[in-house]
Amino acid sequence: MIVKYRSMSYKLLGIETALRRLPKSHTKIPYLQQQVNIINAGINGEKSLDALFENDAFYENYFVFQDLNLKSTGLFQIDYLYINAYFAIIFEVKNISGNISISIDNPRLKRTLSNGQIDYFRNPLRQIVETNDLFNDFLGMHGFELPIYQAIVFKQSNHALDIEKTSIPILSVRDVPSFIRSRARKNKVLSPVQLVDLVELLLKKHRDYIPFPISTHYDIPFSDFQKGIQCEMCNKFGMIKMMRGWFCRNCGSSSKTAHIDAVRDFCILINPNITNEQCRTFLKIGETKVASRILKNMNLSLIGSNRKRVYHMNYSKIKRDFDGVSH
Repeated sequence: MIVKYRSMSYKLLGIETALRRLPKSHTKIPYLQQQVNIINAGINGEKSLDALFENDAFYENYFVFQDLNLKSTGLFQIDYLYINAYFAIIFEVKNISGNISISIDNPRLKRTLSNGQIDYFRNPLRQIVETNDLFNDFLGMHGFELPIYQAIVFKQSNHALDIEKTSIPILSVRDVPSFIRSRARKNKVLSPVQLVDLVELLLKKHRDYIPFPISTHYDIPFSDFQKGIQCEMCNKFGMIKMMRGWFCRNCGSSSKTAHIDAVRDFCILINPNITNEQCRTFLKIGETKVASRILKNMNLSLIGSNRKRVYHMNYSKIKRDFDGVSH
């Protein structure tokens, strides 16, 4: 059974927020767009295993974790983790089309498209070895000992693979069930209680990966981002304050809540802490009282008082606000 589903991609949310507020000519646009494509491809690749684990019966007490972020002697992420009383399996999922060349000695995976374009990605052979070591450290640190298998799963079946001889299995999605069933099950390593304890520990220790603020993560100056409140209908910036909300001079639409996204944009891009002055600058509003009312009504944490008052956005609140959004 799946006990942890895929987390919302904060990284994708942050990059998409940056793309909305950067000018089309900005030098970071091509790189950020490439990152969006890579993230979406990875998510789609991982989703290819969802139906398998939701519908396939392995006739044993097993647990599946999607997108697990843990810390042992270092931070690490597991696309799919399958555990039972006998062993654990780490699945590294790739959704890359084209002619693929991988060498254990090369830090990069090389992909060649039919038009001759060449792209490079992180080498999954090296990646899964590192993940395996860190997960083994995690188990040892918490008093567990469990055999760990690993496999790289490619969603695409129409690519050409050029891979040096390796002990790490390279699978297609349809190979996964037989790979799981073929693992040895001679003696149970974990008792039923220990297995449940391990599952609960993994759930407790997981932490969502949050690369905020984006400006720091990708080295983008504050001045590069478009200021103002963005219209939800035409996407133009510069909505103006009216008696009961915000008015777009470009398309004539109005909104009572457009300021919420603008404040959230600031916290995602610039800083989780925002002052009245920063709010007025970023939203391009003149009145201190208006900015104060906006920040107070957003139910943000309050730090300090009077002129030194700072409002803090908890990034976990952003997750709750975006629950249900497919990232």
